[in-house]
Amino acid sequence: MLIVVGLASTGTGTAVASGTTQRWVLSVKPGFSPSDVTAIGGTCRWYWKEAGIAAVDSDNPDFGILAKGATIDFAVADVAVKPPKRLALPKTAAAPPPLDAYASSYQWYWQAIGATRIGPDNKPAWQLGDHEGSGVKIGIIDTGAPALWDNDGNVIGIHPEFNEYDPAHPELGGVVLLRDPATHEVLNFDAWGHGTAVGSTIGAQHRGEGAMRGLAPKATLYFHSVDWDNFYSSVIEGWYNAARFGCQIVNCSWFSWDVPVERFDDVNYKFPIIFTKAATELNRGGVLIVAAATNDPIDPKKDGATYYPWCYYGICHGLHATFLEPQSMPHVVVAGGTGPADYDPFAPDLAKYDPLPGGGKGRAFNLDRTVNFYLPPDWGGPAWFGSAYGPFLTVMAPMGENAKDLSGPFENFLYQLMYLAAPWEYLPGEGFHDYWAGTSFSSPITCGVAALAAEAYFRVHGVMPSPVTLATILKASADDLVGPATDDLWVWNAKTLQFELKTNAPADKPGKDIRYGYGRVNVLKAIALAQK
Repeated sequence: MLIVVGLASTGTGTAVASGTTQRWVLSVKPGFSPSDVTAIGGTCRWYWKEAGIAAVDSDNPDFGILAKGATIDFAVADVAVKPPKRLALPKTAAAPPPLDAYASSYQWYWQAIGATRIGPDNKPAWQLGDHEGSGVKIGIIDTGAPALWDNDGNVIGIHPEFNEYDPAHPELGGVVLLRDPATHEVLNFDAWGHGTAVGSTIGAQHRGEGAMRGLAPKATLYFHSVDWDNFYSSVIEGWYNAARFGCQIVNCSWFSWDVPVERFDDVNYKFPIIFTKAATELNRGGVLIVAAATNDPIDPKKDGATYYPWCYYGICHGLHATFLEPQSMPHVVVAGGTGPADYDPFAPDLAKYDPLPGGGKGRAFNLDRTVNFYLPPDWGGPAWFGSAYGPFLTVMAPMGENAKDLSGPFENFLYQLMYLAAPWEYLPGEGFHDYWAGTSFSSPITCGVAALAAEAYFRVHGVMPSPVTLATILKASADDLVGPATDDLWVWNAKTLQFELKTNAPADKPGKDIRYGYGRVNVLKAIALAQK
C-alpha cells in the first residue's frame, strides 16, 4: 500500500540550506506513521508500507541527522540528476527510401533474437504467429509515454504507431495515459524522446510504410515519467505504481547516477538497502525487474576489445559507483547488448546474418558480438561506447552501434543502429523514427521476450509465471556461445581493490560467463520453453 500524503516539491540536489526544500528517501520500520516526520520539519509525500520506504520533503537543514529513531532507520537525500539528452531537431539530409518495416531488414535486431527469418524472397518473415503479449502488463520507468511533437518540440498527442489502452478491451493492450482528473490533460507524455524509443521495441503497431513492429504489440504498457529533480524517490514510486497497476514486468533503462563521491555511505550503504527492500517487495508481489547493463566505457589506452566494469564508470565521473541501482540489487535481470558490424540491409543474401550459436558461423556472426564502438575525433570523440560486463550480467539482447568503418556513407553507420520510433520525423521520408543505440534497448527487448513467454505460459497453465520462473525461462532459452571464445578482460580483484587485465582470457564460455551472461535472448525458444 502506498500512502500518499502532502504535495509534490522540487528537490535541489544534495545541499540543504535553510528555506530550501529537499526530498529525502527514508528506510522505515514497522509501525512508522507519516506523522512521525512532522515534528522534525518533514512532510511525508508517500509511504510504501510493505517495502518500508517513505519519501519526505523538508526545508530543515538538520532533517537527515534527526530522521532516525524508533520507526526510522535512516534518511538519504534525494538527487537532482541530469536528464537524458533531448532528441535533437530533425536532420535535413537526404535519406534512403523507407522500407516496409513489419519485419524490416532495417530491424536486424528481430533477426538476431529469432523473431524473423529470411524467406526465399530475401525478405524477413515474422515467426511468432499469434504471440503478441496479450494480457501482459509492462511498467516502463522512463521519460514518459510515446508522444508526437510539433516542429517546436511541443507534445501534441500519442505517437501514431501506438494504441491507447482501453480498459474495456484489455486484451488489445496499448499505452496507459495518465490524465489529470479535473482537466483530463495527459500527465505522462514523453518530452525527451527516450521513452518513445524504448516503448517502441515492445508496443509499436506497424502503421504505414516505413513503420516498425514492436515485439509485443498487444501488451499493456504503463509509463511512469521520472521526476529528474527527485530521481531516486521517483523511480521507486514508479515501481510501486507499476506493481499496483498489475504489471508483471518492469523495465529500467537507467541506473543510479549523479551521487558525489563524498556521499560514500549513501552509495554503498543507504541507497542499496532501500533499493533492495523495494526490489524484494516487487519480487514478492510477482513483478520481474529487468534493467539495462549500462553503456560503460572501455580502456582508452588499449584497443577496442577491453571493457571496464561499472566501478570504472564511477571513477571516471567522480562517483564511487561500487553499487548501481537497480542492477546490483537482488531479483533483477540485467541485460547487456550486442550489435552488428557493417550490416547491410540491402545485401542480396540477408540469410547470411542468421545467428547460428555454438561454433562456426555463430562465433563470427556480426549480430552476435558484444558492442564495442570507438567514436573518432572527427565524429565528436574520442569516446568509447559499449556494453558493460561482469558477474552481474544475466542475458544479452540487441543494442546496436558496433560499426567498424565510419569512412563510408552516413547511411551505413545508421544501419548499425536501432531503427525505432521518435516523436518527430528525424530523417525525411522515414516517418516518425530515429536511429538509437544502447543497452536502454537491450532491456525492453528482454522485457518483450519475457512478455511473450508469460503469455505462452498463461495459455498452458492458466496463471502468470512467477518472477523466478520467468527469469529462469529467459536464462534457459538464451543462445549460449554467441561471442568470441577469448578476449582481453579487466577483472576487479576484491582483495587488492584493483582492476587486473586478463589477456586472452576466456570470454564466452559454456553456460554463464561475465561477458555474455547466459547468452543472447531467443524469443522462439523462450515461448517454447514456457509452453512446457
